[in-house]
Formats: sequence, C-alpha cells, structure tokens
Amino acid sequence: MCHFYTLPTGPAGPYEIGVAYLVTFNNNTSDGYVVPSSARLPISRVAMDNTQLCTIDPNMYTIQFSKGGMYRIDFTVYGYIKSDTNFDPNTDLISIGFRKIIDQTIYAGGSSWYTNEKNKIIFGQGMFIVNNPNEIFELVNLSKQTLYLNTPELSLTDSISYFSNPVVNILIQYLG
Repeated sequence: MCHFYTLPTGPAGPYEIGVAYLVTFNNNTSDGYVVPSSARLPISRVAMDNTQLCTIDPNMYTIQFSKGGMYRIDFTVYGYIKSDTNFDPNTDLISIGFRKIIDQTIYAGGSSWYTNEKNKIIFGQGMFIVNNPNEIFELVNLSKQTLYLNTPELSLTDSISYFSNPVVNILIQYLG
C-alpha cells in the first residue's frame, strides 16, 4: 500500500540561486605566491557574484557571507612544494582546507602526495553552514611545508584573459 503525503508549500515566486566565483591570478614572479604552513591562500578578486553572496578582504585573504544558510564550495589550487630528491610520504604532501577562522573543522579539503617540484592541481569540495553572517572563513595551507602557487605567465598563452592562468579558483553556491 502506498502512502501519499502533502508537503508544505514553499515561498511564492522565483527562487534565485546565489553563486560566487572568487579567483587569484598569477602574480608573474618566479615562485608565484609563497604560502607558509598554516597560512591563508591568497583570495584577491570576486570575479562574479550574482546576489552579493560574499565579500572578501584581499589583504587578509578572508571571505565573509551576507546571509546564513547552506553552501557548497569547490576550489582548485595550482601549486607545489620544494622537496629534496628522496620522496618522503610523511612530509612531501600538499593539503589545503576551507574553514572558519580560529576553528580546526575543515568544511572542504584537498590533498595529494608530492613527488617532484612540478605544479600540481589540488581539488577540494565540501558543504558548510553559515549560522551568522559575521563569521569569517579562510582557505589555508594545512601542509607542514611552504606551498608555492604558480601558473604560466599570461604572455605564454594564446589569450589576453587572466582567467586562463589563475592560481586559485573558488566557486561558492548558496543552497538555501
């Protein structure tokens, strides 16, 4: 026997999905951005934000959200660590996490072992809840080693758009 349930009616009108795209571009130096262990990764620009979902502090590399609710985050970071020739799985790794500042709970993370000094793409994704719009979030180097963020210089590509060589991409979706 099947049972049918009447669900509560939601708000009338269109539902607007909030999306923000945050990015940091190559700074055209030989080592790119240098991010010590436990330091924040650079977040320098809100490239798109259709509902004023968040603001960044480009000097402190932090993110603050305009409203409470459930969010999804996806990030991509291009970086490497400097290592000697002998791979050590206990130390030669990249680990990046997204969290509230002054909190050890990681809401999105990505990590990988690192066997040579070549750029590696680190992906991370997760979900989190903003309970209070005064909360501040960060993307942080969780590795015990310094992380170097870099991509090829724009002049080496067949493009005039800096979107072709970002070192940090962050896509945030407001889920309600």
